[in-house]
Amino acid sequence: MIRELMTRYLAGEASAPEAQELKEWIAISAENQLEFDRFKKAFDLSTEQIRRNRSAAGSLAIDVDREWDYFRATVEDRKIVPLEKPSRPFGWMRIAAAILLLVTSGLVINYFIYKTSDVHYQTAYETKVIELPDGSKVTLNRKSRLTHGPDFNGENRAVQLSGEAFFEVADNAQMPFIIHTGEGTVEVVGTTFNVQAYDSTSAVEVVVQTGVVLFSVPSVKTLELRAGTKGVFRKQSRDMTSAVNDDVNFQSWNTRRMVFTDAPLRRVVETINKTYNANITVGAGIPESCAVTVTFDQQSLDAVLRVLENTLGLEIRREGNNIEITSAGC
Repeated sequence: MIRELMTRYLAGEASAPEAQELKEWIAISAENQLEFDRFKKAFDLSTEQIRRNRSAAGSLAIDVDREWDYFRATVEDRKIVPLEKPSRPFGWMRIAAAILLLVTSGLVINYFIYKTSDVHYQTAYETKVIELPDGSKVTLNRKSRLTHGPDFNGENRAVQLSGEAFFEVADNAQMPFIIHTGEGTVEVVGTTFNVQAYDSTSAVEVVVQTGVVLFSVPSVKTLELRAGTKGVFRKQSRDMTSAVNDDVNFQSWNTRRMVFTDAPLRRVVETINKTYNANITVGAGIPESCAVTVTFDQQSLDAVLRVLENTLGLEIRREGNNIEITSAGC
């Protein structure tokens, strides 16, 4: 079990292969990292309490032998083969028993582990679907981070976004859902919409698919955005505008569906780069009039490039992850 492995690791009794196994498990996802951090906090609190009890009373205040017997009996009751009682006075199983006592007696209080800790979700080179405690669903784009406080869905429904995400917010008229970005806020009751708010980009963009969204930037203005519209805040000029959303591919990073109608090749390439996290460039000699009408749905990047090659007579050069369109027959 992973918790037994974490206990041995934190007690300094894990073997090298076990330590490596744990590190690989932690690296799998942000949730695993969060679980380890919480368990370590519980472990540190429990061992600190033991140390204080020893210091105050001159001996361990917890009857570890009694708790070990209780812990082992609990394991046996669950029909799990019990491990041999360790000979070391404070082996990892005895520490686990001590932690069990501290948890059940309230010495390691949930308040310190869960009630005061923010919850973080982060992506690297993949997208991730998150189910929030209120039933809302968030799809995080690559290189994005979403954070909410411990009182989410209790006192508020506020999150912090850095990057891009598509939100499907559960209805709750009494508790609006609020997204804080580095520049402004997005407030809704229940709707679906996309927010792009990377620190590295020059603008924050909100595109509404259904419902109504309030997009605000302090000291600038508040936009009321309805389905089929988008709001854009430009960071440098600090102006906000709203308009009909004419980008049918604003969700392509999420759906892997792209529709182009007489679209310039350069715009097509921009969309493909965003959808596949690719690095495709168009050579200076490609004419602006080079356009294409095509639909892609759940196809691989290689398949998309083959279709464009055949349709537009493209010549493509690859160097590692870099792809350059050097010429076109259009």
